[in-house]
Amino acid sequence: MRRATMDLERATLIVVSSVVTMSLSAFALGMFTCALVVVSHWNDFDPDNIATPVVSSLGDLFTLLMLAGVSTLLHSAVRQGAFFVLPMCFAVLLCVLLPWATLETQKHAGCRSVLVLGWPPIIVAMA
Repeated sequence: MRRATMDLERATLIVVSSVVTMSLSAFALGMFTCALVVVSHWNDFDPDNIATPVVSSLGDLFTLLMLAGVSTLLHSAVRQGAFFVLPMCFAVLLCVLLPWATLETQKHAGCRSVLVLGWPPIIVAMA
């Protein structure tokens, strides 16, 4: 049996595809959820009864479609010889946005406690 090898190109493609998909999907689904809650409230529906099933059902489908699109885009860039150009641009953009997002989050008193107390258990659980 032939043993598959993992090279830097494939590893970068997989990591960058998943991180970009996660970021875009979280942003889009967050906006969709906010809009759905507002529309539900305007129509006198309980948002808990509407938003949870709709977002959980569409979230997986939307994320998988977005993963397919992002990975196809990045894979075509790799095939055309732009191995480090497009994937690394995405990676650098996300690394630049992370400190900015952290600083913006720290400005709000309600979010500051979640930033300090909420993330460490999640990061430790993933390690």
